[in-house]
Amino acid sequence: MLIDEFMTSWDVVRRHEIQVNASPIDTLAAARQMDLGSERLVGFLLRIRGFRRPATTWMRLAEAGFIPLADTDEELLVGIVGRFWTPGGGLRRLSGEEFCRFDEPGYAKATWNFAVEPVAESVTRLTTETRVLCTDRSARRKFRAYWAVVGPFSSLIRTRALRQIRAAAESP
Repeated sequence: MLIDEFMTSWDVVRRHEIQVNASPIDTLAAARQMDLGSERLVGFLLRIRGFRRPATTWMRLAEAGFIPLADTDEELLVGIVGRFWTPGGGLRRLSGEEFCRFDEPGYAKATWNFAVEPVAESVTRLTTETRVLCTDRSARRKFRAYWAVVGPFSSLIRTRALRQIRAAAESP
């Protein structure tokens, strides 16, 4: 997976998966069209974190500070750099190349993907993985405290996203 090339080590990782009765191509097409804010609870959680409705689709995440890293037939991948534990998030606007090299102290780098793998004819394993790497010990300490509170909600958002993608991919 491309996520392995962009983040080879991490401090925190969360992975979720779901089986989809559709082809990998149709499943990723549904992922590109998902709208994270369309579900009330997820929309509420995203608004609390500062995301506005127009930036809650995969294709518009760059407006919210996410850095497009890959879009292939097997994987969608974005990254983000910030001080997520602060009220404004302390996001850094970077290119994909800058993301890879970024190591300024006091920040965390995160990658988030959706990847597909064929299981059988018209059956796909859809996974999403979030990896976070902190740039120093102080950032790691602050991020882990933040993640202790936010992590379960982040997992909820991702599992709901997987279900939304499955429903869209499986619809006629």
